[in-house]
Amino acid sequence: MSYKKPKAIAINKIKWDHFVNTEFKLFHETGLPLSYYEDEDNFTDFLMHGYIDHHHDVIRYSIDDMSPSQRANLKCLLIKYYMAGFADPGSTILSTEEYRELRSNFPEAFPRRKH
Repeated sequence: MSYKKPKAIAINKIKWDHFVNTEFKLFHETGLPLSYYEDEDNFTDFLMHGYIDHHHDVIRYSIDDMSPSQRANLKCLLIKYYMAGFADPGSTILSTEEYRELRSNFPEAFPRRKH
């Protein structure tokens, strides 16, 4: 994990809280437990793995628990996430074709990774 200065952390938290408040209804419609998006780290962990992998999780919710409509809502939420200026954390929850479409529409959300 990279080091962030305290001011950058505070600004990012404000941005995340605003996003969650703005999109709360859509978060709810995904079926995700509140603990999965009460902070950005949990949400990005879910996006990367389809479940919470690197944080404490007593719920054990997974993308496999989502109905087709909840998955569709999650894709809509991801679009809004990228529109709000958040970068893709290395998500694995959508198909390759869906990610190609998102990368084409939101290239700034998919910075090129150094190898």
